[in-house]
Amino acid sequence: MKQSLLALMLIPCALPALAEKPHPERLEHGRQVYLQTCSGCHDTGDSGAPLLSEPGQWSQRSDLWEAVLFKHANEGYGLMPAEGGDPQLQEYDVDAAAEYMMSEIFPERTTD
Repeated sequence: MKQSLLALMLIPCALPALAEKPHPERLEHGRQVYLQTCSGCHDTGDSGAPLLSEPGQWSQRSDLWEAVLFKHANEGYGLMPAEGGDPQLQEYDVDAAAEYMMSEIFPERTTD
């Protein structure tokens, strides 16, 4: 119950990111942030991180998981540190990396 309520409260946080398709430049920036910060775990499964290359590992999440993904990426969750462990990253950087990851996990999904 608490998780469902939290997910509903987070929807407005994710709406700007989901309202339109990210620009190619933002996705490229997100890819660079991913490679530098996130890939160490999400390319290897280190610490139980779901693999970017395995969409099935992400499909079990709720329909609201995008909002939760953005929150977890920025604030940390479980063994995943906030900002992927790089305190120099700004929210824009982290969100761009999350958008890049979503575009790789669900390439057929459009946000238009």
